[in-house]
Amino acid sequence: MRGGIAGFLVGAESENVELIRCRAVETAANGYWNASDGRRLMETAGFRIQGVAGQALPKGIRIRESSAHNRLHPGAIDYGILCDAAGPGRDITLVDFATSGAKIQGLKGIEIASGK
Repeated sequence: MRGGIAGFLVGAESENVELIRCRAVETAANGYWNASDGRRLMETAGFRIQGVAGQALPKGIRIRESSAHNRLHPGAIDYGILCDAAGPGRDITLVDFATSGAKIQGLKGIEIASGK
């Protein structure tokens, strides 16, 4: 069915999580999160890191050598990775990440660091 909101979800209460060599493929490909007029009901992403303003968590999150691709259904995901928790003190790192097929942009709320 491939109707998920995110291929991988790091919850807002997470700490010290590491995702290595993970692949989100064709996430949300069936358009399940679209209204009948085509507008999005929720933001979809290959990877999502949730966050709540004023909360200390999530922190210590590392995603490396991973990817999010929607090649069969380009545009079905809004973002390759969506981070709602960016900011100082969170220690959220994205290294060697590749994405394709996102409708809005590849990355939101996070930047790719170089190296491993």
